[in-house]
Amino acid sequence: MVKEFWSNLTNLAVADELLAPDFIFNYAPPNVKPNREVYKQVMSAYAVGFPDFHVTIEDMVAEGDKVAIRTTNRATNTGSFMGMPPTGKKTEVPQTSIFRIVDSKIIAEWTVANQLIAMQQMGLIPPMGKRQTNRP
Repeated sequence: MVKEFWSNLTNLAVADELLAPDFIFNYAPPNVKPNREVYKQVMSAYAVGFPDFHVTIEDMVAEGDKVAIRTTNRATNTGSFMGMPPTGKKTEVPQTSIFRIVDSKIIAEWTVANQLIAMQQMGLIPPMGKRQTNRP
């Protein structure tokens, strides 16, 4: 069920089964309460912008009530995303997430994804050039 939700984002109804009613997450849009309904809206936006979104789990570690997952997210930007028109470009973005689970429900998610790489791969930000030094 977890893979069904995050790997292709096509069955957002699964979120109600996976996420606690008081679920929170750390990457809600500014001035928006980071709750389960907003999370589903954020995931819906990704599903529109990146309909072929796929997650590959690289590492997973669990201890106590927390699960840490390192993933690679692959997708093609074929739909509008956050007000930007589609670029048609493929992305491959590393991500690390920590989930807190209580009574078989996820109650919190903390995620860090390399959005700079995603924006560069989509052609929205120029790639970093060679680093210049002042050495002879």
